[in-house]
Amino acid sequence: MPRFHNVMSQFWESQKRDKIKKTYYQKTYYKFKSNKEIARDKVLEFQRNLIYYNIRFIQRKITQLNSIHIKAGLMNIFKLYVYFNCVKVYKALKLFRSKIQFL
Repeated sequence: MPRFHNVMSQFWESQKRDKIKKTYYQKTYYKFKSNKEIARDKVLEFQRNLIYYNIRFIQRKITQLNSIHIKAGLMNIFKLYVYFNCVKVYKALKLFRSKIQFL
């Protein structure tokens, strides 16, 4: 049975190794990618952020209204998010958001 100190030192060593691997990956990540791929990644990240903020907006509205239709709509949006890409979901969110404002 190894002593506690040895176990902890092994743990910290592994943590250090993981950190080094992570920083190496972050540095080399963009070296192997073309400018087009980098741009696409950034656009996708931007769209994901937009979707996140829209979903937060809808969740706030749901807490205010507590409507069954809106809950059903949110479920559809999450299904879309799983099955389709960001652009389609963003369009669905915009449509849904405009409907909420009329309620």
